[in-house]
Amino acid sequence: MGQAITLVGEAQGFLQCNCNTSPVTRSELKPGDHIYTERAGYVYFHHGIYVGEDMAIHFLPDPKKKGILSSSAASSSLQGYGRCRKCGHSPDRDGGIVKTCLDCFRDGNSIRVFRYGVTHIPLRYCSRKNSKPPDQVVECAIHLFEQNGFGEYNFIFNNCEHFASFCKTGSGSSSQVDFWV
Repeated sequence: MGQAITLVGEAQGFLQCNCNTSPVTRSELKPGDHIYTERAGYVYFHHGIYVGEDMAIHFLPDPKKKGILSSSAASSSLQGYGRCRKCGHSPDRDGGIVKTCLDCFRDGNSIRVFRYGVTHIPLRYCSRKNSKPPDQVVECAIHLFEQNGFGEYNFIFNNCEHFASFCKTGSGSSSQVDFWV
């Protein structure tokens, strides 16, 4: 269903929409939500799918391959050998499709929900595409996690936002790549 949109102005002849990009609390999250969190001071965003029980499935670059977006520093929930006490995730070791607790996903930043089915020109935080039902979104994310079946991470052509949008719509896209490119 379409999300209510508040018009906030005009830029370059296009109406902009306010897709309610405010941070959400854990209690506001619903399984099947496409979630995202800022990285590097809002330079880019990390995306995933909330699957319930304080867990997210998301797509990470291989930490062994040094590149434009190699894994971030260990989050505060890590101990000992760099593994999270809650979910066992290690940002220094784990890449590909991972299932982690929300603390590891957010890495100290706020969580926001990416909106689908908006009725006006979308910005970086929403899409005109309609979402599949939440149970199908979760099922898709879990299947891809179990198969580690989303290919090799590529910042431009196959990133975390491509993964999350694929789970939501069946078609991978990245509004932040479109924005930067």
